[in-house]
Amino acid sequence: MSLHRLATLIDRGQPGVFVSRRLAPADCRRCPRVKRVLRHAARLADRRSLKTFAVSRPLLDRAFGDLDRQTKETFAQAIAAQFPELHVWLPPHRKPWMREDRRMAIFDAVAFALAFYHRDHDQTADVVAANEA
Repeated sequence: MSLHRLATLIDRGQPGVFVSRRLAPADCRRCPRVKRVLRHAARLADRRSLKTFAVSRPLLDRAFGDLDRQTKETFAQAIAAQFPELHVWLPPHRKPWMREDRRMAIFDAVAFALAFYHRDHDQTADVVAANEA
């Protein structure tokens, strides 16, 4: 998603909070382009006076703690079970050599929202203000 499109969505929806993935300094699994886009998106949210939060993987794991295996696929299945209207968007099982289905972004966004929502219920939540990260 381009930053211009993100700015349009923020202006149209007028959210109060911007929630994104937390990138650890040593997170070498993310390509430089993704890191750059997330940094620019956080700055854009800051310019729009939004509270910004970065959600870490440990917080996602705690939000979905009742799952046997904590993978993006099991997160998506749990979300589809909780929100039946999203079930039609649930991608099929992915083999290791297959690319991630674009529909998985829907479930990533909902997972971040749920983790953000549950952060208050966990005193040791690993959510930090993106401006401080």
